[in-house]
Amino acid sequence: MSYVNSSDPFAGIPELDQDCPVSSTSGYANAGHAFQAGETKLDAQLFECEQCNGKGTKLIGRVNLRHVECFYCNGTGKRKTSAEHRAKLKATRKANEQKRAAEKSAKFEAWLKDTTDEERSAMLWLRGEVEFGGFYGKSDFSRDMIKRIDSRDILTFKMLAAIVSMRKKADAFQAKREQERANDRVENAVSDQFAQLFAALNKAKGEYKSKPIFRNHGIRVKFASESGVNAGFLDVTGDVKHDDGHYGFYDYLGKISPAGEFKPDFKAKQAGLITEQVMDSINALAKDPENAALTYGRETGRCCLCGRELTKHSSIGDGIGPTCKEKWGF
Repeated sequence: MSYVNSSDPFAGIPELDQDCPVSSTSGYANAGHAFQAGETKLDAQLFECEQCNGKGTKLIGRVNLRHVECFYCNGTGKRKTSAEHRAKLKATRKANEQKRAAEKSAKFEAWLKDTTDEERSAMLWLRGEVEFGGFYGKSDFSRDMIKRIDSRDILTFKMLAAIVSMRKKADAFQAKREQERANDRVENAVSDQFAQLFAALNKAKGEYKSKPIFRNHGIRVKFASESGVNAGFLDVTGDVKHDDGHYGFYDYLGKISPAGEFKPDFKAKQAGLITEQVMDSINALAKDPENAALTYGRETGRCCLCGRELTKHSSIGDGIGPTCKEKWGF
């Protein structure tokens, strides 16, 4: 009698020959490997691949058409499970995922109800900081907290405490800024050194269709936009116009508050634009605006107020044209 596997320890024992048949898949990890090795009798245990219709190859490409090995069945044309069985498993997995997501969402909603109004308000504030690029929304912690909330993950006590603490710091800083702005709007609260400059610009304000401008060496001074946060302040810019391909712009140097204080711009200060000449020009306007205007006109040959070139001898001697002299009251 011949045996399939000569290494069978039961070989030669007839009474055990029928009890211990050698499996046709012995030596293979699974039925698919046995099929690839040529065990065609395993076809009944496999299912035809619906992607390649049992061919083992697929035609791909639009211009360069070519046959490639089917990715789904690894070129065998057979699969271990039927398409119906896989569809059923997929539907089951999807249903289980939806069930777990619903349970997770329910737990999150229950946790959210247990949080205080302050904590919920802080989480909404943090979302706004992250979405609109606020100061507190740029950190990895803030972005990670919003990501956890969006994925319905419950935050720990320490996480909530950190968010509330950030909100309190932000509110305190905002209140401090609002108080400083309110103090800056109180006329001559700090000093009355710019009182004459404000008076001169207010007088000329009704005489011009556009905003009146005070010029001095290296600077231009005019009222800030009425619709901006600095309404009522004086904007101080450089006197050199830069070309940006549109309307051009002047370097912003800072602002003069109604309280009587010049506040240099941080970026201008870092860039070294607040020079000694700029400060001398600002101080000259603060001390005596009329004398500063006439001196600038005599030295440059241009009107300090309208910026036009002075052509008449009388205007050059005065340092100001007759029209501006009348409108400004100099």
